[in-house]
Amino acid sequence: MQVYGQEEPPLYSLDRVQRDVGLFWSRGDVIVTPDEVRHLLQDLGPRVKKNHFIDDPDYAHASFALALCNPTVLHKDLLEFLDEYRLPSE
Repeated sequence: MQVYGQEEPPLYSLDRVQRDVGLFWSRGDVIVTPDEVRHLLQDLGPRVKKNHFIDDPDYAHASFALALCNPTVLHKDLLEFLDEYRLPSE
């Protein structure tokens, strides 16, 4: 309430996002559902440079941090995406 003058923070307009975005999501995530991600993809439009979908009903929200299969289903694509934005080394 002190920060925004209301109980809920105001909605953030995704039109204000000016940077490239990578979305990493899964079919099994019930916290951020596939339908919500589809809306996000539509709202962000061409700013989404990586759209990585894990088509596994058992791969849930916490799996992105904890799953033993991450080296094969997530890490390679995530690191490749991040590597595109690495600053040149001096």
